[in-house]
Amino acid sequence: MNAFAVADLWLNKLSYEMQGGLALLRYPFVRAALIAQLERRPSKLAVETTNICNANCIFCAYQFQSRARGVMAADLYRKVLSDYAACGGGCLELTPSGGEPFVDPHMIERIRMARAIPEIGVIRMATNLILAHKHGITDIIGSGLSQMTISMPGFDADIYQRIYRSKMYPQVRANLLDLLTQNRRAGYPVDITLGVRGDQTLAQLTASPDFQKASRLLPPGKIEITYRFNSWGGKVGADLLPPGMVLKKANRLRHPRISPCSQLYLGAMVFWDGTVGGCTCVDIDAADLIIGDLKTQSLAEIWGGKALAALRRGFAEGDWPEVCRRCNEYLNLSHCLRPGNADFVRLSSG
Repeated sequence: MNAFAVADLWLNKLSYEMQGGLALLRYPFVRAALIAQLERRPSKLAVETTNICNANCIFCAYQFQSRARGVMAADLYRKVLSDYAACGGGCLELTPSGGEPFVDPHMIERIRMARAIPEIGVIRMATNLILAHKHGITDIIGSGLSQMTISMPGFDADIYQRIYRSKMYPQVRANLLDLLTQNRRAGYPVDITLGVRGDQTLAQLTASPDFQKASRLLPPGKIEITYRFNSWGGKVGADLLPPGMVLKKANRLRHPRISPCSQLYLGAMVFWDGTVGGCTCVDIDAADLIIGDLKTQSLAEIWGGKALAALRRGFAEGDWPEVCRRCNEYLNLSHCLRPGNADFVRLSSG
């Protein structure tokens, strides 16, 4: 990774902050139109086909998950897709609340099913890639998946075991280089981002031979490095993180609490058993922000239902659920106006 690539990382960060500032300034002028649009239907949907993970990352609340673990039934998954299409469809997120998508043995089939539905647009996931070879690298690339973020703590076995508490780095390395090579040869059908979640300095990370090999197989701007982490509503404490990794701090200047959290408007999380949550971000035990159940309701009924309306109203009145009070991921509704959300937020006015 050369000096130009490092500069690109910092420019991306600067651009992100500037976009946030512009969105915040615009929000008061389009607030009514934005909320009216977002309330009509979910603009994106997260579907947790499994809540089982094959790693145990030190920064993830998976280590504290107490609910039953399982894999979504085929009939339920088909209903999820049908209900979402009936609502108008949009972006489909296959990243579990707590889990690894490729633990689901049917993941490729599920992606193909979603891709066959015209109303579903972008299909994306985040993965640790440990089991990618079991599904077939060629099949992953040709499945219809739009976007993938590959989560890595660093690029050697010691770092992988220390941060992800897994001994699978050799297999991950092989899967990563194979996937990036084949995706490049095929003309980048899957938009892949390398998401680094570790404690190495930028200099240490970029000096790694394996990092250099991987970065050369990616287009520019496809590496994201994170040093600040989600507290999962207070479940993950700073004491779990090594030096170099810290919890995010709520920034009231950049993210003033001027609205309910954008999570309650952009979309919902369908858990593997059909329970539906209003937040796709922190409810690891599917207990605190539940708004319905797709086994007995339609997605449209849930989205227009009393439970979600009550959550939004509680935010507006200052009556936040405890998990939200302790959350460090709050983003007000101006977040929906960022250019990155343009695929599923299009205002007819303002």
